[in-house]
Amino acid sequence: MRFEGFDAKSWHRLVTIFAPGFASRPPNAHAARERAPGGLLLLVFRDAAVVAAVHSHRGRCEATAWRGASSMQALAEQFDARFVIAIEEGALELLLDRWGARVDLDEPSREGWLLLLDAVREIVDERRLFFWPDLVPGGLPRPTRTVVDATADLVLPAGRAAFALLFRDDSTLDAAIAVARPVGAPLTIIGTERIVDAVGALSGDARRDTQAVRAWIDRELASVHVGVHTKTSTLEALLRSEQAGAWSRAFNEGQLAIDPTPPWVVAALGADVARSAIVTARGMLGSLMDRVAPALESATRVAAARATVSGLLGLDLGSFVGSVLRRSSAPTPSSPEDDAD
Repeated sequence: MRFEGFDAKSWHRLVTIFAPGFASRPPNAHAARERAPGGLLLLVFRDAAVVAAVHSHRGRCEATAWRGASSMQALAEQFDARFVIAIEEGALELLLDRWGARVDLDEPSREGWLLLLDAVREIVDERRLFFWPDLVPGGLPRPTRTVVDATADLVLPAGRAAFALLFRDDSTLDAAIAVARPVGAPLTIIGTERIVDAVGALSGDARRDTQAVRAWIDRELASVHVGVHTKTSTLEALLRSEQAGAWSRAFNEGQLAIDPTPPWVVAALGADVARSAIVTARGMLGSLMDRVAPALESATRVAAARATVSGLLGLDLGSFVGSVLRRSSAPTPSSPEDDAD
């Protein structure tokens, strides 16, 4: 994997769209962050004692007793945290030892990540590592290398590229990224600086910006498979939305431009429309729809099983990401003044 054309500001801005808790703050905002609700509580325990407790907003905490997984919600409420991770003393070293004994540096990197996932699940099953809340459905099978490869080929086939352009509400560029998957070469991830240097200033006009960036990527990297153009605020709202049909409405209303639109995107938007229609029909038909809806929902899942990322992985990624972000801190605001920092 190779990264090009990122400075610290653009990489930070891109990452914090999906992980707002990692957003840096100026010194004068530290006191406000300490008082802000939410954040992550990390506990290290030994038997019934807490060896160390650290809160991502407020630093070290005075937690003393560990009563198992059943106490995690109470600890979250006590320290005003939205996420809790508890790990037994020595478990992290054990996890890394197991992973290191299995990983083969000659294998593709995705195999190493799958082996790491195996080691984590073993530690969880041995009740040495706990997460609260438990956002992943129980019994979800570990994706195999075949599933991972099929998902990668669906989202971005070998020899193709993708890009995303995100704009502030005043139409100035917030973040840009291009990803190319050359045949037989490392994945290449290109950031805002190189994209702007290559195509010039971007105006926020979806048609003009998409044409310019797509032409450069087609010429310099690979044929574009999918391209996204939207406002950062729109993307952040969609990622957090619990409303069925939100993505398809944003697409149809021009708030979310996707060009080219590969089959997996069409299938995902179609499934979103179907879910929205089922919710609407429930409200109109009441108890009659309650009898029919399970069959319709099942048919929707079956139809999308091989055509969408969630269908291949067996996990609704949109719901998972949305659940995490809704529990996280608010989106990180951006403004033209950021460029003057």
